[in-house]
Amino acid sequence: MTKSKKMNICFITSSRAEYGLLKKLMGYFKVDKKFNLQLIVTGSHLSEKYGNTYKEILNDGFSINKKIRPINKYKITSTNINEFIGNSFKNFSTSFSLLKTDLIILLGDRYELIAPSYVALIMKIPIAHIHGGEITKGSIDDNIRHTITKLSKFHFVANINYKKRLIRMGENPSRVFVVGAMGPDKISSTKILTKNAIEKKFKFNFNKVNYLVTIHPETSKLEFLNISPLLSVLKKEKNCKIIFTGSNTDENSFYIRKQIKKFVKLYPLKTKYIESMGDQYYISTIKHVNCVIGNSSSGILEAPYMNTPTINIGTRQDGRLLSKSIISCKFTKKEISKAIDQLKKRNYADKKYYKNLPYGKKGGSKRIFSIIKSLKTISHEKEYYDSK
Repeated sequence: MTKSKKMNICFITSSRAEYGLLKKLMGYFKVDKKFNLQLIVTGSHLSEKYGNTYKEILNDGFSINKKIRPINKYKITSTNINEFIGNSFKNFSTSFSLLKTDLIILLGDRYELIAPSYVALIMKIPIAHIHGGEITKGSIDDNIRHTITKLSKFHFVANINYKKRLIRMGENPSRVFVVGAMGPDKISSTKILTKNAIEKKFKFNFNKVNYLVTIHPETSKLEFLNISPLLSVLKKEKNCKIIFTGSNTDENSFYIRKQIKKFVKLYPLKTKYIESMGDQYYISTIKHVNCVIGNSSSGILEAPYMNTPTINIGTRQDGRLLSKSIISCKFTKKEISKAIDQLKKRNYADKKYYKNLPYGKKGGSKRIFSIIKSLKTISHEKEYYDSK
């Protein structure tokens, strides 16, 4: 890194969840005089149907350098996902060229990140990848995550097990850094709102028992996910409020929304559907509910850090390291009922369920920033590492 030129660091974000995890790290680069922060926004951020969450980015004081048009359809299919990826190659290539990007930072495994990863390879721009080495057997994200790993020069992982996996995949140990997950930073930097503030914002009232439910498609399967077993169980729950948040922009998410909205219409007194709560309200709601239910990564990576138990349903998160506060079950009425019964019988307020969490402590963002800042040179060249 030369002293005469600022390094152009480009972040790419395509979803509300991803941005929430990147926000603190982006802040470090924004205020450091050695760097020029660049931001490319795409995916559900730019969709009115998904809440136009790019406005949250602007409200946080970040400038958006480029917007890359997302899939403009409510019913997401594999065909229009592929059309989006195809169109994105040219858009990202033009953007990186105009911005003169020196390093790209990507987090996770979204399909929106496929094009910029390959474009960066051809344009010889190194990639720093966050949250690699993880396994989620129930989604194609697994394949995307490992693909991005092989295209990336630097790796920032959440656990030593993930570092070992990347080394087995041929990544040089000297460029794989265990920094912990980004979730703890996201939580520690979020001001928790009161129940009253949440109720006023979204026009509903919490009940004696409250569940926060988020369901995404299991994209490794051909068929769409039938969530009626979950809805059947929730229908019988008494004195509770069930808060549903919108599914992501994966294939077949339309069918999940359709089932949920029909359920909410049938039971308006005990349910509330909110497409996108926004980062602060979502984190605050996790803190106030009795349990997070569904198959979102937030139930794995964030809820345990807020002393909130999780019922993790189905296969989407299979393979992730799980905290003691997480109850996993199959997507059947019998299994879900059993999980809720277990939730009620055990005292999940007990701190023993939240000790030695597998994704580390807060400070991951600072650790990543410090490591990148300490690098004397950042080249695109990369060799295969033969582990012995």
